[in-house]
Formats: sequence, structure tokens, C-alpha cells
Amino acid sequence: MAADDSIKAAPGREPFPSKVLHGLIASGNQVVDNPNNPFFQSVIKTDTAREILAVEMEGAGAADAVSQMNESGKSISFLMIRGISDLISEDDRLIDAHHDERDLWKKYAADSAAAFTVNLIQKGLPTSPLVQQKNSPDYRSDCVFSLSHQPGSGKKKDLKSILNPISFDLTIAENHGKFTGREWLIERIDEWVNDPNGRRVYWILGRPGIGKTTLAIWYNNICDLSAFYLFQYDNTETINPQRFVRTLAYELSTRIPAYKDLLEKIDLDSKKDLDGPALLNELIIIPFYQLGNLEDQIVILFDGLDEIFLKNGMENIPYEMVQTLLALYHRTESMPFRFIFSSRDNQAVQTELQLDAVESQFIDPDSIQNRDDIREYLRKELGNITGEVIPEKKLEDISAKSEGFFIYASFFCKAVRDKIFSLDEPSFPTGLSAMYLEYFEKQFHDLKEYKRQIIPAIRIICAAREPLPMEILAGVTGLDEEELSDLEMLVTSLFPIDANTISPFHSTIVEWISDKTKAGRYFVSLEKGHVSLSEYGFDQIMSGEIHEYFLRNLPFHLLASRDEKKLSELMVSQEFFVRSYESDFQALQRLWVKLEEETSLRMESVYDVTSHETVNFSKAFLMNVGTLLWRMGRLSVAYDWFVLLEKAAKIEDDNDWIGASLGNQALILQARGDHDGAMKHHMENRTYLSQTWQCWWYNKIAW
Repeated sequence: MAADDSIKAAPGREPFPSKVLHGLIASGNQVVDNPNNPFFQSVIKTDTAREILAVEMEGAGAADAVSQMNESGKSISFLMIRGISDLISEDDRLIDAHHDERDLWKKYAADSAAAFTVNLIQKGLPTSPLVQQKNSPDYRSDCVFSLSHQPGSGKKKDLKSILNPISFDLTIAENHGKFTGREWLIERIDEWVNDPNGRRVYWILGRPGIGKTTLAIWYNNICDLSAFYLFQYDNTETINPQRFVRTLAYELSTRIPAYKDLLEKIDLDSKKDLDGPALLNELIIIPFYQLGNLEDQIVILFDGLDEIFLKNGMENIPYEMVQTLLALYHRTESMPFRFIFSSRDNQAVQTELQLDAVESQFIDPDSIQNRDDIREYLRKELGNITGEVIPEKKLEDISAKSEGFFIYASFFCKAVRDKIFSLDEPSFPTGLSAMYLEYFEKQFHDLKEYKRQIIPAIRIICAAREPLPMEILAGVTGLDEEELSDLEMLVTSLFPIDANTISPFHSTIVEWISDKTKAGRYFVSLEKGHVSLSEYGFDQIMSGEIHEYFLRNLPFHLLASRDEKKLSELMVSQEFFVRSYESDFQALQRLWVKLEEETSLRMESVYDVTSHETVNFSKAFLMNVGTLLWRMGRLSVAYDWFVLLEKAAKIEDDNDWIGASLGNQALILQARGDHDGAMKHHMENRTYLSQTWQCWWYNKIAW
């Protein structure tokens, strides 16, 4: 291959224009260089022999390997580019005599294949004319077979709208003004950042409520970090691997112009079905490899790393998220990537990640520096609230009662501002648990009223998987506008309201109030909260109303409620399934993995077509269910759904969907080893595809 990727002249010939043929290439597990070969003879006796343009080997082995992977539940597709060159002769002696010429043709074929591959990568894959068929209301651009996305125009892309990054603006705003002290720790982080020979990871460890998130937000504000990410206990989207990668990519693009330019050239829509590690490769690893040597280091801060592991317990770790994070660490080893982590001091988290090159910093609640920081914070906040200078003895007393936890000091100041506590009291509760208990005793002294009105609301707020919209809180509890206003006044210190959503001000309040031994008579059952949310959300969806909150979270509330009957009904709800698929296919796949691990539900039973043949499903739903089943290795059931799709498409004479369904059936048959059946479906599929192409060319010429 020449330096400009062009192909040199063929052996013994002048250069001539390329000729493109379209047809079948046979592939076997042995060399065929003589038409009298018994193996070849057995092939040409089949009905499809007249379609064969060439014969090669090795492709069959690759196809078998992919088929085995698909059967095991992996979703893999591939494009094979082969250089086919050998002469075919009935005389073996003639073949031997042309040995040198054969070698030249092999090199020519290899050069041709290599040049074609380079140009394909550089210029992008051609777009199928099927993308022109988007007028159909049932059109789906992400089905497994045939329907592809149209390349974007040369216009600048709005990366924020395409990547849809998670916004941390609210959390940043809530914590930004609270920061005080920590100069000693910031100096140590700065030393690590400025040390070119320092370890790749600086890991800040501390117990819940020690002030790690506030520190992380402040450090990101004062330093020019390359990216910043919060794993949040009240936002499950932050441990979604696809949202994680897309948010990280957007963050990096706002700070590294050269990377942004590369990101804008990527067809981001075509990557939406990739899992976390694969998406990381496409959006971050490969572009940064293309950037080459970077002069400046790339420092990324991740706060709340323990939320990945502790949200659902160590026995239910979201391994795709973990693998994505590990892939980011290991695949950037040759690049100037460095990381700041902050998390609880949990040995299981560190053991699970098994990172090397780590420098750790534990924030000791009993250290002099930490106590000084809390005292300085109290001096500043209480001084602003009261307008007075707070006596040192009072500051020392409150600081000692905090037991070294910033969350105690923060909540104490909040309670003073709300006039729940007074600085004139002779003593204050010791420790966070005692602080919460005393707060509840002062605020909810009427236990009957607490159990009647407050508990039903708090259990729902605490069971919510993300900040709960107030309209859902009102719907579940049945509270009217006046009653909601009264509730807000009573709980706002513990459960602040922002942007018409309500959530716990810190994870420690949920941990305390759901623990009978700590909360006592103020105990709240999270399980009852899940039941209330699941019943309300299920009724809403079955009546045709799908709130975004329930689209993301209803299956998990039903799972926590152990309601397998409603879970089964939900997973075949047409509107819920299609919207979930369109919103986040990977999340739907992870959900089914969780359901099969933790319940008796099985995809083969829930999606048994014999139970659904009489239902009038949309073609999009049929395609999406079949695709999900296929990618999760349920080939037989997936095949049945594609057959249903074929029937529905033929009734409407829709060639696009007929071709897609036949193509998918063929691929499944091939994966199961039924090559004759696969070939039959492929041939029928070609008929429908050719009709679509002819229609497209006719329209194009007419235009």
C-alpha cells in the first residue's frame, strides 16, 4: 500500500477503475483452490450457489465465534473485510507453477483490503437509504438490523443537548457557601497535583457527614480541574454508566477545545446502545489517543465513590458501573490522566476496586485540624444567623458535641436558624443521632399527629430514589394544597424543597430514621414507602399517564415491595416498555438482570408470545422486545417476537419493517447453527430490501 493509502497497480496490469460487485461470498473451514474439491462441490449443489461470487476461509470461524458469543448473551456484530486472491484451477500442477504470481496477488489483495479499510474509517460507513423512511410513525432508528442513523451535517453540534449530562448545579449551589477551613487538606491536594511524579490517585477518606462533598465542590471551584463528578445517594442516575460517560465527556469538552473538536465529529446518536465500557472507549479513550501527547495533565475529581457500592448493598453492586470506572483508570494509564476520589472509609470499596498507585488521606474527626475547622465554621455561620459574636466557650461546647462531624454543625446551624434550637439552652445533644432525636422531639411533640400526617409523607420522601416531585407527594398522600404547605413548614429543615422537588438534606437522616434502635417512636418504614409509591405509580401508568420519575424508578419500587405480579404486568406494558427502551436501553437490560437475580421472574415466561399473540402491539414495541431478548441471549423467544413483527408488517405492506424482521430472524437462525434457514431468510430479506432501494432511487431521481 502506498503512503497515500492508494492501491498500486495489479500484478502484470495497468491501473484500471475499481468494479463493485454485490453478492454472496462463501466461507469454509478449509482451503478451496480447485473446483473439483469435494467440499466445494457440495456447496455449489445448493440453491444459493449461483449467488456465490467468491470463496474464502477464516470468515466462517469468526462468524462461529460471534455466534457463540451471541448465544451466551453478548450482543456482537462485525463487518469483515477480506482480501481474496488465489487462482483456481483444476490442475494442481498449474497452481504450483504460478506460485510467485499467487504471492503477488495475495499482496495486492491485502493492500486493497487495507486501503479500503482506511478509507472506510476515515470517511465513515455509507448510510442506508432506509434512513429516508422516517415518515412512518413507527420508524425506529436503533433496531438491530438495517435501520441506521443518518450522518450529521457539517454544523457545529450542541454537545450539551446531545450528551444530556447530569447537572450538579443545585448541589454545588447548596454547598458552595458552606465551606470553611480545610486549608491544611487543600495544601496537601495541591502538593499532589503539582508533583509530576505523584501517584495517579489521591483518595480522600472519611466517615459520613465529615464534609467530603463540600470540600470536593470547593476544590473544584478554586482549581481548574478537567472534570468534576458527584455520585449522589438521592440520584440513581449518577450510577448509570452511560450517563456517567456522557457527563464526563461533556465536562472534558468544556475545558479541552481539541477534545471538543473530536467529539463533535462523532455520530453520538449511533453510540446510544453501547454499554458503559464500550461507550467510554468511543467517547473518551479513542479521542484522547487521537489527540496524542498532551502537555497538561488531566485531573478529574469524583466525589461519593461509595454510593456506587453502598446504594443497594455490597451484594448488589452495579458491576457495569464499576467496570466502566475501572476501564477509565486502566485505559488511561499511558495518558496524563490523574484522579481525586472521595468516599466513606469503607475497606470493601477499596478492595472492590483494587487500584494501585493510590495516595490516601483520611480525615480524622478527632484531629486538631478538623476540630478547628468545625469551630471556625460555627463561628461564621452562627455569627451570620444571630448577628452577634459567639463566645469561644459556646463554640467549643458545640464543636465537642459534634464529635468531629461537619453535618452535625451544619444541621445545628439550620435548626438555630429555624428556631428549633436556641443558643441559650444549657446543653446540646451529643452526636448526630442524639441531635436528630432531640430535633424530632421538639418539632413533632404531638405523636398522634406525627403518625397520622407526617410519617406517610416522610416514608415516601425517604423511599424515593431521587428528589421527589411535589405533585407525586401530593398524589400519593392525598394532601391538598393547604395541608402540603403545613407539611413543608414542619419538615423543611430535614427535607428541603427546591425546583418543586423534595429530598432529605443528607443521607444520614435516612439512615437514622429508618433504624428502629436509633429513631425509636419516630421510626419510618422504607418498605411501606416503596409500597405507597409503587401502587400509585402503577395505577398511573396503567391509566396511560407516565411521569418521568416512575419511568425511571417504578420497577425498583415494585421490586422493593416484592410485588412480582405487577412487575410482570409492567414489563409488558407497551407504552412503558417503548418509552423505557427509547430513554435508556442499557438501563432496561440492567433492570432485567436484577429482576432475574432477585425475583422468580424470567424473561422467557414474561415474554412468552403465546400469551400475547392476540394483543395489538405497535411495530416499535415488537422490534424493541425482540431486540432486548436477543441481546440478552434469549434467542428462541426473540425469534418469536420478530415473527410477530413480520406478520404485523406484512399486514400493512411495510417493506422496511418486513426486511428488518426477516434480517433479525436470519441472524438468530445463524447464531443457532441453522445456516440453511438463515440463508432462506436472508434471500427473502434481500427481496424486500431491493424493493426499498428501488423506491428510494426512484424518489431521488424524481427529486
